[in-house]
Amino acid sequence: MEISTDSLIANTRETQSKFMDFISDFKTDLWKYCRYITGSPWDGEDLFQETLLKAYGKLSQQWHPVQPKAYVFRIATNTWIDQKRRNKELETEFDEAFIPHDINTNIRIDDQVISQLETQRAIQDLTQNLPLKQRVAFLLTEVFSFNAKEAASFLQSTPGAVYASTRRAKEKLNEMNLQESDNRKVIPPSKEEEKILQAYVHALNEGNVEELLGLMHETIHTDATPGFQEYDKEETKSGSLAHGLPSNIVVEQVNLWGRQVMVAYMEENGVQKIHNIQYHYVVDGKVSYSRTFYFCKELMLEAGKELGDPVQTVKGPNINWES
Repeated sequence: MEISTDSLIANTRETQSKFMDFISDFKTDLWKYCRYITGSPWDGEDLFQETLLKAYGKLSQQWHPVQPKAYVFRIATNTWIDQKRRNKELETEFDEAFIPHDINTNIRIDDQVISQLETQRAIQDLTQNLPLKQRVAFLLTEVFSFNAKEAASFLQSTPGAVYASTRRAKEKLNEMNLQESDNRKVIPPSKEEEKILQAYVHALNEGNVEELLGLMHETIHTDATPGFQEYDKEETKSGSLAHGLPSNIVVEQVNLWGRQVMVAYMEENGVQKIHNIQYHYVVDGKVSYSRTFYFCKELMLEAGKELGDPVQTVKGPNINWES
């Protein structure tokens, strides 16, 4: 029986939608975890999307009962550790030979540290001062409520090593200087890049599709994960730009989490709300890569908190983040 590409894509979208329902209860926690272990909302979003893709793809390989939360957190943990190992950034593996037999696993975190850990940025900033495996062990057991045995399985380690790592993490957190600071520096674009990006903003604000297309490289990659992908200008023209640009948006360039991005606002009931967030790479005077976070609920909502602006939560019949 011959299967058409269109039917295969349609079936894949249907099963992917069911998979998202399968993990819906802890999807936001997974995004937070990815943010914390990477130390950046941007890197966290990348890890989050890669985790979802791997978790969905590997589900057919599971022949035993699956605990959904543990399943996706394990994949996120292993993916990040594998990336660090490939980049030779991973510290020495856990070694139980160095774990004292009388280890005290009940160290209490200082009240001031606890109050700091009540905010997402504080968790991210504080835990970035921990070695990677201490960070992961602490987050899994102290923030996301996995037990030591579960955390050990994620880390290919042992409960004793997890206890020791969590203990060291608590000791280090109690010693830290908790003065809040934001040391994320924006790397400014070159003058040539800034000129192109300003022209891009102008075209968006004017709703001028032809001007926008003129600023794009012929092989531009429009990455709208988890919504869609477009791999050249013609696909973009006949796809996301087929019906033109919204006439009621205002686009501004802002610094968000250490990155210069374009934020599109749309008026809704007399209130300007964040409609989309994008960033772009410029090569040889043209935009060669466009990353849009239009479909990224968790990042968009967190960006709204960071910028102090409301986020548009209903964007057509297929996007309703209020339900």
